Amino acid sequence: MLQTCISENNLNVFISFDDKIYPCCMTANQLPERGVAMNGRNLKEVIDSGELNDLYYDDLKNNTPIKFCVETCGK
Repeated sequence: MLQTCISENNLNVFISFDDKIYPCCMTANQLPERGVAMNGRNLKEVIDSGELNDLYYDDLKNNTPIKFCVETCGK
């Protein structure tokens, strides 16, 4: 079930006005320090870097999401 939610086909990202990438707009709004800076990279390069995985997606896969995600989305 959780695996379906975070499958490759269902991953989304939010790019903020200051070129930081987040898994959703809610995290961008509430956790600005947990964004991944593009630093001149394109979106694929940032995704391939694994930085979003380290900050968010690995925890979702391991069923240990950050508190904010649980409170906001219930996952």
